[in-house]
Amino acid sequence: MREERERLAKSAVLAIARLTEATSRKCYVINFSEDIQTLLIRDLKNDFPMLVDFLQRRFYGGTDARPAFAEALMMLRTHGWQRADVVMISDFEMPPVGDELMKQIMGVKHRDTSFYALVFGSRPEMDYLSICDRTWEMEIPLSAR
Repeated sequence: MREERERLAKSAVLAIARLTEATSRKCYVINFSEDIQTLLIRDLKNDFPMLVDFLQRRFYGGTDARPAFAEALMMLRTHGWQRADVVMISDFEMPPVGDELMKQIMGVKHRDTSFYALVFGSRPEMDYLSICDRTWEMEIPLSAR
């Protein structure tokens, strides 16, 4: 994602971090393009400078969500996040999920994990959206695409 899509996605991450703080929940952010970068926000007041630094990085490049899903699945299995919500923010213009990854995602969904998508694109890969409990599609003005 670039320009307006990236700016809106970063704004959404900040809003979600504020929401998790207000509801006394942890927030684990996984930035993905060709590889991943992660940030655990335990206390937004103290971790805010790290979040600002994280959000100042450029997020565009080739998109491969598989490493991000692998990281999320690992967290859901091993770090007390079993009933967490996974919110994916992307243009979803990427290769399909794949059968093995789909099977793993469906496995954690059966254990009270919900998946949500915030879509900032006009040609999303529907495999990803089909696993989500709810999706929101954000319309981007043609001049900002």
